[in-house]
Formats: sequence, C-alpha cells, structure tokens
Amino acid sequence: MFLARSIRRSKWPVIPEVTMDEISADAITGDLRTRDNSLSFWHCDSADKDDIEDAVLAISSGRDRVEKVELIWLDRVELESAGQDLAQTDGSTPVTDLVDSHVDVCSLNYQRLGGLASLMISAIASDQYQQGYAQTGTENFGGCGSTTSIEFR
Repeated sequence: MFLARSIRRSKWPVIPEVTMDEISADAITGDLRTRDNSLSFWHCDSADKDDIEDAVLAISSGRDRVEKVELIWLDRVELESAGQDLAQTDGSTPVTDLVDSHVDVCSLNYQRLGGLASLMISAIASDQYQQGYAQTGTENFGGCGSTTSIEFR
C-alpha cells in the first residue's frame, strides 16, 4: 500500500544519491508545508495506474481548469518503519467515494519532516513519481457532481 501526495518535481534534486543537506529549501517549504504539524496524503492500494489516478482525482477534483499534477507515492510500511505517525482522516474532496482514502502523516517535527523528505528523495530515485494533467468537468462522478479526466505520461 502507498500514500500519494502532490509535489512540484522541479524543486527536488534529480540525482539519485543526494544528502539531506542538498534538498532545496523550496522543496521543504513548498511541498512539505504542514498544517497542525501534519501533511496530507491519499491512500493507494497499489502503484497501478488506476489506483494512482484515484489519488489524482481526489486531489484535483476541486479544480475548475486543466492543471499539471505531479504525484509522488511512498510505501506506507516504510513510513511506519521510519517512525512516522499516520492517521486516517476525512479528506477534503468533493468525490465522496474517496473521502475515506485520506491519511495524514502527523506529529511532525524537525526530525520527522527531514525523514519524510529523505523518503521522498528515495521514492523519486525509485521512479515512484508520475506527472499528468487533470481537468474537472460538470458531469456526475462518484457522487461528487463532476468528472475529472486524467492523462498521465
């Protein structure tokens, strides 16, 4: 099982072997911006396209235009093994079928946030990253009253 989150890939180093000292401040302050010491993720049963697209749908369904979506997914077991606290919470998405798929990485502090950044670098190096485009429409989908078309490359 995986947890997926939207990022801006350009802010993260492209070299696979990078130290924590080389991660840009923009990556930390932009993509790891916390709220109440928590970060929002979406549960994916697998790294298959359909499961990843559910996470994209949950993230992008509130948008009213075509937007680039860059998604990273982390292994849930690795997060827990690294000492990260996870909590199932209701997600903020109009797709009612996906509200329960939301997970917060919580109780974050300086050390845990750094550990999370390290896991993200490892995920990028392992190609656990995808980018695509999502557009929300107006037809009914999953009880949310809109559709989202998703195109990944």
